[in-house]
Amino acid sequence: MRGLRVSGRVVKKAEPREISTRYGTAIIADAELEDTSGRIQWRLWRDQVNLVSIGDMVVIENAFVRSVGGSLELNLGADGKISISKEQMPRTATEVR
Repeated sequence: MRGLRVSGRVVKKAEPREISTRYGTAIIADAELEDTSGRIQWRLWRDQVNLVSIGDMVVIENAFVRSVGGSLELNLGADGKISISKEQMPRTATEVR
């Protein structure tokens, strides 16, 4: 699926790490995005890594989803955009406990 517009809250973000790609080295971080329908893994690349923090509400445009190891993973294409939103999402049951 391509050309997606997704909004949600960043609920997890791993420490950035360096990987080798066919284009050279890149910094990535794995994150998790949550909305009212559930959660999805999100791969942050290069400059995206420093754009978001845990707890941020984000709007992601021109994203795509791919299957990695049997799980779905959200990625942002070269023409994609990440915006930090002022909107608040209801707290999840695990946060209320």
